[in-house]
Amino acid sequence: MQSMQIGYPDVSVSGLDLVAGALYEIFRNNEEKLAYICQTSGGWEGWLQCELAWYFKSSNREENVYKRSSQRTDLVCYREGRLPLSIELKAFAFGRDVNEFLGVCEKDLDKLKGLTFQAEPIAVVVVPNGKFYDRKDDEKGIGWLKGQYKGMGYREVDLGVCTAFLKGR
Repeated sequence: MQSMQIGYPDVSVSGLDLVAGALYEIFRNNEEKLAYICQTSGGWEGWLQCELAWYFKSSNREENVYKRSSQRTDLVCYREGRLPLSIELKAFAFGRDVNEFLGVCEKDLDKLKGLTFQAEPIAVVVVPNGKFYDRKDDEKGIGWLKGQYKGMGYREVDLGVCTAFLKGR
């Protein structure tokens, strides 16, 4: 995959492709760090939000763009000549219940339907790869979770230590 220029995102690239490319660059440049972070308890979504915000430069984190004033989007990425991207991000953390995680991700999809300004909504779910997640005694482990996203029409992107699932309109 070709490296993308940092700054205002390329307007000729679709939102899903733009986010997939950003994730690819972030994960490619931080593979050793991510192999460790993905295995820690407590979550790593905030770290990934910051990395995406830095990558896009023209972005805001935790912006209020929804009908319900208490809701905020994880990241808004502004693009010259195109609609901004409203990104809801979830990163699966070690030890988290897969059913609870799936439910929280479904809420983000519903939340994206309530945008109060014109933007391209994108849901991003990142799930670590690795044999410690493939628990044979757990019928609803990471493999099951990944299958759920494939079945819901998410686009799958292999990032090495993780797999990303992206969904737009």
